[in-house]
Amino acid sequence: MDWYIHTLLEAGQLIRRGRGRYEVAGEPLARKSFVPGLPDELVSLGRHLSEQFPLLTTCFWSTATVHSFTIQQPFVAYWLVETERDAVDAVLDAILRHPREGILQMAPVLRAEDLRLAQRYNRDSSISLLVKPLVSEAPLQQDGNGLNVPTAEKILVDLVADRRVFDLFAEELPNIYMEFNSRFALNLDRLRRYARRRHQLPNVENYLSQLPTGYDS
Repeated sequence: MDWYIHTLLEAGQLIRRGRGRYEVAGEPLARKSFVPGLPDELVSLGRHLSEQFPLLTTCFWSTATVHSFTIQQPFVAYWLVETERDAVDAVLDAILRHPREGILQMAPVLRAEDLRLAQRYNRDSSISLLVKPLVSEAPLQQDGNGLNVPTAEKILVDLVADRRVFDLFAEELPNIYMEFNSRFALNLDRLRRYARRRHQLPNVENYLSQLPTGYDS
């Protein structure tokens, strides 16, 4: 039976929803897996950093991924480079030294913890590039460019946990959870495990409890 389930997963005929829970792909209620897209400039930067720091685990994503799930559209998008805590300064320095392309040429580049200070003085760019520590054992996946990107579960937990960075999404969180659940297959075991890792399980459960009746808890 395990071999048969593995075969169906590999063939894309089943989608894993959690331990022992699966969804048949192609059914009316089936949801596809979530893989966030990256802007071309962030892909280029990601490849450069991956070559310069081949032994580091680094994750790339943009909050623009979440904008389509919100009612009120944010006026700025954060492009995030998350890396191992001890390497944040080295990665930030490498980004500042590397020639930036396109829209990144005008974007401020800073540590995520310095975002509030930067917001006081920079109101001209619709993009900010933030470097922040990557939580160990965060759920990641690789995109088509071979770069590490977050899973849906990581994004949902981080939006709750990192309120100082993602405060512009605070009022939208119920709708974001609703939209992610309706469009994509969430792995609840993974989501709760990461929420527990970030000491956010009660807060995350609060948003899960607001999902429609019949949500697979």
